[in-house]
Amino acid sequence: MDFNLVPDHWGFDVRSWLEAFAAEYSLLEELRLKRMTVTDESLEMLGVCFGGFKALSFVSYDGFSTDGNCFSQK
Repeated sequence: MDFNLVPDHWGFDVRSWLEAFAAEYSLLEELRLKRMTVTDESLEMLGVCFGGFKALSFVSYDGFSTDGNCFSQK
């Protein structure tokens, strides 16, 4: 089994990358992440900022929930 694939205090939260990409690459369609912290809020930002987004790949990640309710109807 794989444990501790993202070391404590690793410091690589995907949100800062998404903010930079949103400013310059709004047509982003695919993202591959390795050893990143990905929160529910980051996933929501990904869906909002990149309307044509198609594919997301994770390797060794942590941070988001599995409840599937991070997108609320308003």
